[in-house]
Amino acid sequence: MDKTDAAVGWVGEKDHRTETDTPEMAKVAIPVHELYANPRATQRLLDDAAIRLESWLSEKIAKNMTVIENAAFVAGDGDKKNPKDY
Repeated sequence: MDKTDAAVGWVGEKDHRTETDTPEMAKVAIPVHELYANPRATQRLLDDAAIRLESWLSEKIAKNMTVIENAAFVAGDGDKKNPKDY
């Protein structure tokens, strides 16, 4: 991240050019957190279900994660939260 801007100056075509300030950079740490889901579903249940249970479950999780992530992006403070807080 830039701490300061690069300095510039005007001179005539043949005028002496003095040294300008050099921009500085700052190191930035961005804390990251993970949103996860860990539903209980046995392999036998997934294999034997009359519907495509794995697809249904992953779609439900993806939809809910999208809602929670969007709310956290707009109203979050960067601190870990319970998804029910949104």
